[in-house]
Order: sequence, then structure tokens, then C-alpha cells
Amino acid sequence: MSLQFFLFKGSRGKSYVVFFMRNIDLPTETSPSTRRAQISVVSLKKTNVRLSSSPVLTRKLKSTVDQTVSMNPNAVRTVTVSHEIRVNDFVVENKAIIVETSEVTSVFAMNHDGYTSDSTLVLPIDRLGTEYVISTSKPHNSRVPDYNSQVAFAAVSDRTRVSLKLKLAKGQTVTYKGKYHWDGSRIIVNLNKYQTFQLSHNGDLTGTRVTSNKPVAVFSGNR
Repeated sequence: MSLQFFLFKGSRGKSYVVFFMRNIDLPTETSPSTRRAQISVVSLKKTNVRLSSSPVLTRKLKSTVDQTVSMNPNAVRTVTVSHEIRVNDFVVENKAIIVETSEVTSVFAMNHDGYTSDSTLVLPIDRLGTEYVISTSKPHNSRVPDYNSQVAFAAVSDRTRVSLKLKLAKGQTVTYKGKYHWDGSRIIVNLNKYQTFQLSHNGDLTGTRVTSNKPVAVFSGNR
């Protein structure tokens, strides 16, 4: 298959923000070698690729992220980072990765855990927006957190204020910082560059709106 197929014009760029949502964890059934967070870069030209993370990220985790690699023309280069870069629920973390390339590229993120594998086409930073409508699906089993629906976002600039206007089924709530939030409630999160936040819920989050004062990267789906 031609590489041109992967280089969709609307998703091409030179700078991206990537992060990895939480996956189902089955530590008794999954060996460490199958847990992988991967970033794949596709390029038609010879390209240098630089990955960088927050200066306050732990040294051990940062050592698996920060790097510069070169790739040949008409090629795909995949970089594997520690699966511990995955974000957690209801907490601000410094887990976003900035990917910068010397030539126009396309970027994909892949999240493997043996039992589950997820992937996404990553939009370049200059195409990120300040308003999103979330799409998830009804969890297979609302009593098991492994099936929760999720929405997560990352900032590319300091002093980014993000508002989530929740869309929940009647009677359902989300608890954050000890408070119950109902359908139509707003949750405000303040982030700096490289910071991430993830919310999960045992119901469908479809219709939840994410707005921000500065562009953010937003991912959604189910665990």
C-alpha cells in the first residue's frame, strides 16, 4: 500500500502533541513485553523526529521519551515509550509528549496491553481547536471500571483553562474532588504545557462538550 494513503492532507504537519489514555490492566495475564505505548511517524522525505516531555516528568519515565531519531524517505518509523506514560483518571499529570519533525509528516499513536490494542491518527498542533463534542459508547458492563467510557485532553500552552460540560444519562453522576456532578454540570481544569487530564465514567459520555481558552488535544473512547 502506498504511503501517500497514510499522509492525509488534513492531518499532516510538523508538530504534534501525543498522550496515551488508560487501557484495561491485566497484570496477571499480560507480560511487560506486550505493554507498549508507540508513536509511528510516516514521511515521504528524509526526516528528523524529536520527542520531548515535561521537564518535571520523573527521570525514569523521561528517559524513555526524550529522544531524536532519523528516518529515511518513504518510510514509517515507530518509537516505543514506557507504558507508564498512560494517563490516570481525575488527576492532572505531566504526561503529554511533543513530537516535532523537520519535514511534513503524519503521526499515529498505538496503545497495546496484550488484551487490548488501541490506535489513533494524531492531528498536528496547528489544527487543534478550542471546542469539541465527545463521542464514546455505552460501557459493556457499567459495574466494571475496565469498560468505562473516557475523555482526556492535553495542553500545548501554559495557563490553559478547560471546561467540560457533562452529558450524562438521567440520574447518573461523576464525582470529582469530592463533589457530585450531574448532566449539564461543568468541570473546570487548569493545565500548563505538557499537562494532561482524564475523566472516566461507567455510562456513555457522548455529547459531553470540551471548551478551552487555548487549543487542546482531545481524545475519547472506551477503556
